[in-house]
Amino acid sequence: MRNSLAAGLARGFYQDDPGRQDSEKGRLAGIFATDQGRELLFGGGKDGGIPAPARKQALDVICKNRSIAADTLRDTAAPPSTNPAPV
Repeated sequence: MRNSLAAGLARGFYQDDPGRQDSEKGRLAGIFATDQGRELLFGGGKDGGIPAPARKQALDVICKNRSIAADTLRDTAAPPSTNPAPV
């Protein structure tokens, strides 16, 4: 699922640039493969879940800020709703 979602987002952002679609798909799939990325996608978590508006905001920031990658989320080790990288 994460690869399909990453591919769809990349196609939507870079409709006329297949090369950029490929790189963005890889970046997003890597993010969605992390524990924090899965929490953002599905809203899970130890504290009962991340509210949909907070998930949407974090995903918007991640999608628009290419400097955020899987390692960014792993290195901070904060829950995705409070992680300083996407929030």
